[in-house]
Amino acid sequence: MDNDPLFSTAQASQYVGMARQTLARLRVEGSGPAYFKLGSKVAYRRSTLDAWLAERVRRSTSDELTSRTRLAARREGHAHDH
Repeated sequence: MDNDPLFSTAQASQYVGMARQTLARLRVEGSGPAYFKLGSKVAYRRSTLDAWLAERVRRSTSDELTSRTRLAARREGHAHDH
């Protein structure tokens, strides 16, 4: 039994609770979970999906805003003191 199976896009979308089209868009943007190209097929490791989901855990709605604010400041060349 494989402890870290490969999932198809359909299986991965069910596993993470997103539409297949959303995973496809995230692949294009480079912001989704890492994946394999097997010929014309796309596959995801379960461990990679778990790690990607874990990176998105938030404790409040301000967690994401803070990250975006810091990113915007870096892009503009400003540094935050915190």
